[in-house]
Amino acid sequence: MIFRVNSIEKDYDSWGLPAMNYGQLRRWVGQKPLPYQIEFEKDTFLEKIADQFETFRKEELADNDPEGFEELEAFKILGWPNLTELANQHPDLLSKLILFNDYDFLDQLWNLKDEGQSAYSVHSLDHVSIDDSSVLLEGKCFSV
Repeated sequence: MIFRVNSIEKDYDSWGLPAMNYGQLRRWVGQKPLPYQIEFEKDTFLEKIADQFETFRKEELADNDPEGFEELEAFKILGWPNLTELANQHPDLLSKLILFNDYDFLDQLWNLKDEGQSAYSVHSLDHVSIDDSSVLLEGKCFSV
């Protein structure tokens, strides 16, 4: 797992999520947002989000109502496939579903790392890329 800020590699444990107000800028007035990337081996990433994804999948399956959301509509049309099937056969849709539930997936990743003082507070998840061997998460963070 690799964590980068401004394309410079940082200690993986140096990022965190705000306890409240994820995605809100009020707290960060006057501070410059910094681009971050978190890169995983694909299998490691899938293992880390598997429980959260299955909870999300079961909730959507039970609800069975995409409520007009394009990514949920595509998920339903495919028959609510599991994580492995999405990752291997529909990585673009998996990327969209991760973005749809960005905080929940980031929280899952954050809670599975070593506790420590966070030097960077993740503010957004703006892009997810999934290929045959890796997953790249990109967004904005702030220096704490």
